[in-house]
Amino acid sequence: MNTTITSTCIDRMELYGGSSEQALSAFYRYSDPERRKLIVKTFAHLFKKYEDGGMFDITRPLDMLGIPHLPPRRDK
Repeated sequence: MNTTITSTCIDRMELYGGSSEQALSAFYRYSDPERRKLIVKTFAHLFKKYEDGGMFDITRPLDMLGIPHLPPRRDK
């Protein structure tokens, strides 16, 4: 896993994450660069959810999420 985490990833953790993810994002945000690498290595499974292309990346197309596209509704 990449040890460089974007601010967008941290923002997603703070917005969509539970209390543990929010605490982890604050810990990451205020840590020095060496500690950040250790945090990412230790909690890689959590950061992966919130990074670009992860399950909380709302810019992903619906096909990648396994959600079928429905045809537009046509009222009679």
